Formats: sequence, C-alpha cells, structure tokens
Amino acid sequence: MDTEGHRLGGMAPPDSSSDPIAGVCAGSIINLQDLVIEDLQRLDVFTQSQERLLTGPLYSCWHERGGHRTFQVCANVGLFSPHSKVALRPDIMLAVNIPVGRDPNRLENQAYFTWIKGKAPDVIIEMVAEHRNREEDFKPELYARLGVPHYVIFDRQDKFGKGVLRSFALEGVSYVPMKKHWFENVRLGLTLWEGEFEFVTMQWLRWCDAKSRPIPTGRERAEEICRKFDLD
Repeated sequence: MDTEGHRLGGMAPPDSSSDPIAGVCAGSIINLQDLVIEDLQRLDVFTQSQERLLTGPLYSCWHERGGHRTFQVCANVGLFSPHSKVALRPDIMLAVNIPVGRDPNRLENQAYFTWIKGKAPDVIIEMVAEHRNREEDFKPELYARLGVPHYVIFDRQDKFGKGVLRSFALEGVSYVPMKKHWFENVRLGLTLWEGEFEFVTMQWLRWCDAKSRPIPTGRERAEEICRKFDLD
C-alpha cells in the first residue's frame, strides 16, 4: 500500500513505520487537529449493502430488544488509539454504553477515539474481500492490543477455506475461536441469513438475538406491523 493510502486510513502489515499502535509515547496524547479522519476507500455495491444491513437495523429496531443503552455501530470509520495519528479502519465496529456525540461538526464525534469513548469497541467485524489474509494475519494482533473483546471474520466466499463466519474472543493477549456467534457483553449475536435485501437475494450476515432471530430492518418491522393489524 502506498504512503498516501496508508495516511488516509488504509492498513498494511505492521512494522516500525506503519503499525498504528507501535511507537507509543507515554504521557503524550495526540491532537485531534492533526488527524486525517476521512477515508477515500471505494467499496463494491454488495459490500456497501452488507454494511448497511449491519448498521441500519440496530438504529431502527434494536432498541426494542436491546434496552435503552447508548451504542454506536460504524462502517469504515477510523479507530484511533491515544498516541498514534494513524487509524485502523474496521469494516464494522460496535460499542455499547459509551458517550455518543450528537454534534457532527465537532471533531471528536467524527471518528472513534478510544480515550474519548472510554474503551475499545466491543465487537469488530472484518469482511474478506481479497486473498491477502490480512484478516487472519496482523489485524487480530492490532485489535487484541487495543483490547477489543470480540473479533469476527466474515468470509462470504470462503476464500480462506476455514468457514464463512468465524468469531473469536480475546483471552489474555490473543483471540481464541468461539463455538457460538454470541456476544454476551452486548447481548447480540451474528447469523447467516438467506434472503432479499436491497433487491439482491443471497446469503447475508446479520445481527440476531439470543434465539438467532435477525434484528429486523425498518422495512421488515413495518411489514410486521402491517400484518399484525391486517393493513395493506
């Protein structure tokens, strides 16, 4: 990856110059004004749809089942540690019980700053799009060093030959495989779902409740209400 791509939030294997967590200066917290927060990455249409399916339903329907906790779920937003100007950029990250900024003009609300939020995200999902094995190679190490409790690899085409969906829990300084895709600390799970979303029928990844029922989209919830009251 070239220097400009990395400056804009791309990820490359960690070394002394590119590791977003290496070279920490104790006692020195970066200035938000020095950070490049915007990301110019281009995504294919299916990945964009998948990201919307993992973000929109939580804002539209999860409050009915997840309680009234504050939370933030983001797609391709910069994740910053306290002492580095270089961001990680998870495909999806979810954090619960955190302060949520409501003013989009304030710089501290435009990315995920762990020292402002008070903790690392609770769940990070990486979606495999290439054969470069970054999702298994250096990304888990970086997220583990940040203290992210759960790490998920969604390999829709099973390019690594290890399964479409794999979830991991942080134990000590590394991740271990989970038998179930359930994250007790956020009271959410993940499930593979075959169906239509945004006019495309295929296998999608969705958040679900403890009974593996997908968290509905706004459209699904509206259709459910219409059926309940026998409305056209």
